[in-house]
Amino acid sequence: MSVEDKTLGPAWTEEERLNALDRYQILGTPQEKEFEDIARMAAQICRAPVSAINFLTADKQWFKAEVGLGLRETPRDVAICSHAILQKDLFIVPDASQDPRFQNNPLVAGDPHLRFYAGALLETPDGLPLGTMCVLDYEPRVFTEEESFALKMLARQVMTQLDLRRALREKERSEERLTLALESSGFVGTWDWDMTNDRVFADPRFVAIFGGEPEWVTSGSTISEYIKAIHPDDLERVTASIKLARKTGEFFQEEYRLVQKDGSIRWIDARGRCQRDEAGRAIRFPGVAVDITDRKRSEQQARELADRLHFMAESMPQKIFTARPDGDVDYFNSRWMEFTGLPFESIRDWGWKQFIHPDDIEENMRRWKEALENNTPYENEHRFRRHDGVYRWHLSRAQPMCNEEGEVLMWIGTNTDIDDQRRSNENLEKIVAERTSRLQASIAELESFSYSISHDMRAPLRSMMGFAELLKADYGGQLDETANHYLDRIRTASGRMDELIQDVLSFSQVSRLGLTLEPVNVDRLVREILESYPHLQGPDVEIVIEEELPCVMAHEAALTQCVSNLLGNAIKFVAPGIKPRVTVRAEKGKGRVKLWVEDNGIGIASHEYEKIFDIFHRLDRQHDGTGIGLAIVKKAAEKMGSTVGLESEVGRGSSFWLDLQQA
Repeated sequence: MSVEDKTLGPAWTEEERLNALDRYQILGTPQEKEFEDIARMAAQICRAPVSAINFLTADKQWFKAEVGLGLRETPRDVAICSHAILQKDLFIVPDASQDPRFQNNPLVAGDPHLRFYAGALLETPDGLPLGTMCVLDYEPRVFTEEESFALKMLARQVMTQLDLRRALREKERSEERLTLALESSGFVGTWDWDMTNDRVFADPRFVAIFGGEPEWVTSGSTISEYIKAIHPDDLERVTASIKLARKTGEFFQEEYRLVQKDGSIRWIDARGRCQRDEAGRAIRFPGVAVDITDRKRSEQQARELADRLHFMAESMPQKIFTARPDGDVDYFNSRWMEFTGLPFESIRDWGWKQFIHPDDIEENMRRWKEALENNTPYENEHRFRRHDGVYRWHLSRAQPMCNEEGEVLMWIGTNTDIDDQRRSNENLEKIVAERTSRLQASIAELESFSYSISHDMRAPLRSMMGFAELLKADYGGQLDETANHYLDRIRTASGRMDELIQDVLSFSQVSRLGLTLEPVNVDRLVREILESYPHLQGPDVEIVIEEELPCVMAHEAALTQCVSNLLGNAIKFVAPGIKPRVTVRAEKGKGRVKLWVEDNGIGIASHEYEKIFDIFHRLDRQHDGTGIGLAIVKKAAEKMGSTVGLESEVGRGSSFWLDLQQA
């Protein structure tokens, strides 16, 4: 017996205690006679005007039963029981008005002026206090040993009631869960065959699926009535199995069909065991049956699907195989046996390795094992030996079939004969190589021809132009107007021919070159072009560069050809009497630069946009030109990975652009 609070700290936490209280589901329940009787008994035995069975929540003291209080709950901070649950034994306060812990408690200092308190723990089997069985008095007093013993016994009686009710609830929930499990998992039902009286007692589900009458559930029926529902093809097997289980006491299990009243078929999996009395006589045969109709249908569908897949595999011209997750081959279609000339048993698992060409086996095994280790698709080209010893090229592929967790269930693969295709490709490659060689020879001849044009054809042209100039200078005054006109035409034609030859050579060089791109300062390049070409200078031409042009990734010589040709065309193709005005500007965006050359020339019709870049295409015969300049621009742009285009309108000028990578 303790009269002082000697708490050393509980071995439990408040969270654990409250969780335990919730599990008993006692809070908020109505008053019950069993608990009211215990409270009255405590008051009588302990000669106390007040008694209570109380439980402590996080914030209040709740009374399941009480005598002399007239309350169902109080705030926890005024509950003496808050101190009682911290003790390991009975908690007694002889005079609360003299105890510093309670003398200011409103229930002590004010109505009802409580003085005495004794409380026994309501404790779970694992030592968690839920509340107390307590008695109180309005006068100070001494609590006897007999009263202490009785109070603790009554507290244990309260916990017995609580534990019993909790156990009953758990039993009800277990039975409910079992019922739900039986129904939801497809259990048909249960039976119990009284073999002494030949009466089968079963639940409604079992009776219904066997086509029995509703009264069989309560009155039972003979085993022969149930057996009538078994499919004729299964009857002999099932009855023999029942006899064996009855004779030997072994576990009975059979899957069989039942014929329903409407003629439909359902499958069940029936299981049970015969029970014997002390004399060894079979007296009972209980069991349970599961409706497996859906499973049987799925199995049948799976068999039908497997048959279809097998038929497809056997019908295909390719060699088909399947393998287990570890790579052991467990199926080859007949194409494999026809190819190898050996039965399946000789090539299954890893026996197929013997047919791989010795030069291909190492790489093939490396790839196959890598696919097995990483669960990734397998693919390889290699040679297989045919039954006549001839090796033929095959393309082998395999895919892993995985479950939802990503685990490999099996491998499905094909071996496609590509020998003829390989030989065709080899022949094609040989033809391409021969044609490439001839083309290279032709290119070399063309380059030699270009060299000849450059050196052999331009020399006579320069002589013609030179002699025409001398003839004009020395004898022009002695010739009449017609002769001078002819000399001018010779000089002009020779110059145009020389210009044409130079443009053809430039186009040829651009077409052949492989260009290396590097940063090019476009602003500097354009200004150097303007300074180097006299026809781009002077008072009769206006060329404006808007702001500073950015750097681009290009080939400087090729970009020079592009810009010089675009500027030359811009000042050339203007209407008579119009001063050429050209603007060069740049637009930057997303790592690209668009270089614009805009003029006030004669313009170009939209249907000419594509043709204008064709070699020798001339838009206007009234202006000098060879028809090669824009073709050079397009070819040079393509070599630099760039594009060229234009925007134009007849009579309103043209705007050509080059799209380049920004440096």
